[in-house]
Amino acid sequence: RNNTIAVVIILSFISSILALVYYVNYQTPHLQRILNRGEIVALSQNGPTTYYENNEGKTGIEYELLSLFAQSLGVKLTIVVPENFSSILPMVDKGKADIAAAGITVTWTRKENFHFSPAYQEITPQVIYKNRQQKKVTSIKSLIGKKLAVVKGSSHVEILKAESIDYPELKWVEDDTHSSA
Repeated sequence: RNNTIAVVIILSFISSILALVYYVNYQTPHLQRILNRGEIVALSQNGPTTYYENNEGKTGIEYELLSLFAQSLGVKLTIVVPENFSSILPMVDKGKADIAAAGITVTWTRKENFHFSPAYQEITPQVIYKNRQQKKVTSIKSLIGKKLAVVKGSSHVEILKAESIDYPELKWVEDDTHSSA
């Protein structure tokens, strides 16, 4: 079972790198700027599932993918960790970075403005709450009247906005002090 998981992860890495190479190769002016600079600038977020530094140096799944991609291009990798998650995609949009690798969820809204590599992991949105005399959360409707906080700029905001069409009483606050996709 562990070998199967390892093979799936390795194949996912390879397909993601190939997708990135394919995308960048068809964006010749952008690719040429990266090659001319000799550097690819990537945005990420600090976390165990994306990018972090430990006693052994830089690591994380997004870091490993980015390192392999930069190596395949023959350029230096520079990772920038913005102060908050909500600034990652706007920074890419404004050209302040070449790529974002921060566990970003693909949504229809985001696909209208950005190209994404194939997914290499799937995340199911979860609601976390204190269990003290609370009824179990079983649906969006059961969140009405509760204090909800989501990461500003995350896909969770998009989900709640879509759900609020059917449930206008659904309210939440957007927090920019934590990271999520």
